[in-house]
Amino acid sequence: MLTVRRILALLILLAVILLGLVVWRHLQQAPLQEVLEALSPEIDLALDHLNYTETQDGRKRWTLVADRAEYLRAGNLVRLTPVQLTFYEAGAFGDLGLTADHGELQEDTRQVDVWGGVVIVGEGGERLQTETLRYQDQQRLLSTAAPIHYQAPRMELTGVGLVIDLQKNTMLVKKDVRMLLLPEPQENSGEN
Repeated sequence: MLTVRRILALLILLAVILLGLVVWRHLQQAPLQEVLEALSPEIDLALDHLNYTETQDGRKRWTLVADRAEYLRAGNLVRLTPVQLTFYEAGAFGDLGLTADHGELQEDTRQVDVWGGVVIVGEGGERLQTETLRYQDQQRLLSTAAPIHYQAPRMELTGVGLVIDLQKNTMLVKKDVRMLLLPEPQENSGEN
């Protein structure tokens, strides 16, 4: 009779342990299920802290960094928030740094569209602000139809619409152009 009690106690103990393992495993999977339910059904893959570098002939052309990236296979599209894009060796412009609140990368063409607080900063202190911008990788063109504000050490420029050709080192403001040239700072000769 004593052995039957021990066997029964052992079976009850095993059942409690097994039940505990099932409950623990279910609780571990609940957060994953919540994450999957929070994602839009059109998103095939989501990443945090994306860092992508496009190279050509062993040299960096540009680097894309985003806190969050959502890949939609149906459109070969990657949604990005927020966006940092660095263009290397952009001719006379040097290296350019771009930031924006949101962006999309077309995976097949490497076209990048950004919007929301778009700012480009050049090595020489130049600064361009706009609300939307498109980068076409094959032509190395930056363009927008939106209003722009450009500041350089001795110049301020506003207008609507812009095309920057990184290969030809040109910048074209399409319309409503206003420019203010600032004089060179005068050196004080010490005379009173």
